[in-house]
Amino acid sequence: IACGVDGSGKWSGIAAGADGLLYCAPCNASTVLVIDPARGSCSTIACGVDGSGKWSGIAAGADGLLYCAPRSASTVLVIDPASGSCSTIACGVDGDYKWMGIAAGADGLLYCA
Repeated sequence: IACGVDGSGKWSGIAAGADGLLYCAPCNASTVLVIDPARGSCSTIACGVDGSGKWSGIAAGADGLLYCAPRSASTVLVIDPASGSCSTIACGVDGDYKWMGIAAGADGLLYCA
């Protein structure tokens, strides 16, 4: 699928949403990449945060939202597929290269590694 986006390292990690779309965490991009495999198309969701190495890894939560692990960001990025919007949750940990991935546990919690 050609998305018409130049550059490298823009996104890091991919997860399926309950809506059947694929979402990519913005690492060096300022947008979430959304891939529609059924239509063979791409779109983006603006998350309003510039910079490099922000988030790496993405996981679907039991609540239908998608969560991106903070790599160099000080927040967890939360993507709401239903509204096509982003928000953040403070994680209380500053610094670069904290976590590279995130996964949903059977207990409903999200774990970063």
